[in-house]
Amino acid sequence: MEDDLAVVAFQMLVEPNAGRSLGQTEASVALPDLQRSRCFRRHSEGAPPPDLIVASSGPPNKWAGNLDLKVLGVGSTLYIPVFNEGALFFTGDPHGVQGDGEVDGGALEQSLTGTLQFILHKGAGKTMRWPRAEDATNYYTLGLDVDLNIAMKEAVRETVGLLQAKAGVTAAEAYAIASMGVDFRVAEAVDSMLLIYGVVPKKFFKQNPAYWGVK
Repeated sequence: MEDDLAVVAFQMLVEPNAGRSLGQTEASVALPDLQRSRCFRRHSEGAPPPDLIVASSGPPNKWAGNLDLKVLGVGSTLYIPVFNEGALFFTGDPHGVQGDGEVDGGALEQSLTGTLQFILHKGAGKTMRWPRAEDATNYYTLGLDVDLNIAMKEAVRETVGLLQAKAGVTAAEAYAIASMGVDFRVAEAVDSMLLIYGVVPKKFFKQNPAYWGVK
């Protein structure tokens, strides 16, 4: 079954329309210097693999779920493995502002309406262990686990694999590149599944496919 897995590319095309933020009129502290990156944090498609009878959409996992990843804003692409024929999709939990880690379990919660595009890549999911993302300047590799140390190892493995595939280097060379040039950040520190992501600059590569988000 996994050899036939597809990947759905979820692209946010335009700036979402912001509704009333929770606490908008009651806020007593102005936050003018926070970078606003309106986006949806909770994504899920196709439900989990068929061997899981019940799964929560709250904690993130290989089918996406609640990915509190602040880089998933306008012009970004999220790649999610598809485990079921006829898979469906939903998104929600939009944040107007969020820091890496989301350390108190909340962000600037908002009501948003976005424009999304979906592209199915048949057979492309067979080598994917976790979702991946990209935007105009970076590739983003993800690692998840209940143990932050293991999540880090997963993110590094994903990064090494990406560098090997795109640059044609050995595993040892990719590991060295990851150590010298890739930043690893804690995106989610409060869910039962913890999330670390690697930021791989596209400038590392001599050639990159044209990206839809660049006009």
